[in-house]
Amino acid sequence: MLKKIILLSAFAVSCMGLYAQDASQIVQRHSQEDTTTIENLKLSLKEAKEYASEHNVNFKKTQNAVKDALYTKREAIASYIPQIDANLNYNNYLGASMSMSLAPGATTSIKFNPTSTFTLQASQLLFNGNAMVGIMLGKIAQEMAEISQENAALTLKDQVSRSYYTILLSETTKKILIQNLSDIKDIAAKTQAMADAGALEQTDADQLLVQVNLLENMIQNSDRNTELGYNLLKLQLGTNIKSTVTLTESIENLLNNTNDAEILIKPYLVEEDPMYRMAEGAQRISEKQHLMSVMNALPTVSAFYNFNGKILKPAFDMSPKNVVGLQASVPIFKGLKNTNTFRKTKLAKENAAMDLTFANDQLLTSEKQYRYNLKTALEQYATQKMNVDVALRVFKSIELKYDQGVKSSLDLTTANSNYLQAQTDYLGAVMQVLEARTALEKLLGIL
Repeated sequence: MLKKIILLSAFAVSCMGLYAQDASQIVQRHSQEDTTTIENLKLSLKEAKEYASEHNVNFKKTQNAVKDALYTKREAIASYIPQIDANLNYNNYLGASMSMSLAPGATTSIKFNPTSTFTLQASQLLFNGNAMVGIMLGKIAQEMAEISQENAALTLKDQVSRSYYTILLSETTKKILIQNLSDIKDIAAKTQAMADAGALEQTDADQLLVQVNLLENMIQNSDRNTELGYNLLKLQLGTNIKSTVTLTESIENLLNNTNDAEILIKPYLVEEDPMYRMAEGAQRISEKQHLMSVMNALPTVSAFYNFNGKILKPAFDMSPKNVVGLQASVPIFKGLKNTNTFRKTKLAKENAAMDLTFANDQLLTSEKQYRYNLKTALEQYATQKMNVDVALRVFKSIELKYDQGVKSSLDLTTANSNYLQAQTDYLGAVMQVLEARTALEKLLGIL
């Protein structure tokens, strides 16, 4: 009988377990010096998600990843921009000379004077297949980084929402336990007085005392769960662990302020889903990599211009100052390396196409399941809400009859356990609605 009461606290603990991985990060954060500003935050759910989008460290990294992809694309483009190099040298031959025979029996000596040359070289890549494909890959990589940032934003909002819900659930659980504890304490005091007067057995009073102690322990557990929930939320918000966070919304407001009927009928466009677009981007990359393997067999052509300015001229200078030319490099045989690369990229291309099909099917299946989950959760919520009202009426009725001596303490504790069980089921149904709604909103991209 008393085991049923424990379920209320156990449910809150299980909800906190959804973020067990984040708990280890909190320990790490406590062990490090925190340089963020200590704040006093009062946040609605919407404000919490907006704050996290601005301050969460991991989300800021995705913003840097977008910039990194942009720079990578520009690096690829830079290969088609003219390249200019300047070079200055000085040569001293340490008095060396060269003997030259001009006629039979006649020689002359030519001394190697110090020389200095300034060289300016400009080159322009005219055609390189790999460089062209590299530019295409850079553009796709930038798009995928932007999609990844979009998906990270949805994931962060999902995490903040769930943490927000869990804290409110834990706080609501504590309120229920405190109210129930107050009622049981009053009954226990009356029962003890009757036991002292000999009207009831001491066992009845002891049984109620055990229930009082159990409820007090559950309230302490609820406090610990709430503290853990706030620490998790602070980590996700990106605020100082010493900051004070106050949630300005109630779980009832969050439950009732959203029109679930509109969410359930909102169309889902799988082509706009970030996960689908990531899979599509991966397919495009595989296609470009396959194209790059084809480009390995094509020549590389470039043009160049050289200017040689003589600062210290040698005795004989036969090199021209200006040279313009073309250069072509043609791959002839690479030991079948290009052939095998072509085959591998073709397989990767086929796999990426299958991954895209699988992602499409998986997302459509998730959509169907999430809509079903929300419908089921709403139905269970309506049932559990009604059960709470019924269980409360039964408990109050038996409490009144207990005061009149018609019902036993066993009947009273059983009714109280049933009421707490109904509250447990009700809070579980509320959490299922909120989680199912959040999952569907994330999929629809409206979180």
